[in-house]
Amino acid sequence: MDGISLFIVFSILFAFSYVTLYYTPHRFKGSKLFSEEDTCLFRTLLQGEFFISGFTNQQLRQHLSDKSTSQVTRLLKRLCADGVIKKVGKRYKYYLTDFGHQTTAMAVKLREMVVIPTFVIAAYSLG
Repeated sequence: MDGISLFIVFSILFAFSYVTLYYTPHRFKGSKLFSEEDTCLFRTLLQGEFFISGFTNQQLRQHLSDKSTSQVTRLLKRLCADGVIKKVGKRYKYYLTDFGHQTTAMAVKLREMVVIPTFVIAAYSLG
């Protein structure tokens, strides 16, 4: 990647992760892109089974077994406010948007290819 495209990637990820969004009367915090919890959510959203037919709260809960219905609902609202997913009208189905696909894929790749190896190298050099 050249410098300009790398800057664009990091500015998109920074805006996605640290901006507090105001969605109707509610406020939603940005995503913690490099936390294990959000990375697990992103990996789940990137599964192929959700691309064609979308997903529901119940289907997402099957993959995120440690979350309750209300917790998954709040996650879905936050992702809708961020523009990562979109809700199908008059249904309880959601789809990953193009922006959501690019952002979640970038976040997972950066965590796996840059962040974790950097921490391993730093821990190895200290020990």
